[in-house]
Amino acid sequence: MKLITFIDEDGYYFDAVHFTDVVHQYPINGMGIYGCYGKITNRYGFCSMNIIQSKKMGIAVDPRN
Repeated sequence: MKLITFIDEDGYYFDAVHFTDVVHQYPINGMGIYGCYGKITNRYGFCSMNIIQSKKMGIAVDPRN
């Protein structure tokens, strides 16, 4: 299991829980932009996301190269 903190598009931090089966199937490797899909839970007044699937997203290529 991994606990990872992300920053959303509005600059807010949120925690995500990646359970063992998800970690093996959809690993988070290094810095980058990730699309994360899951279920939002609220426990003890704190929201987090239980990840079902994640995918590293592409970054736009510099057209000057």
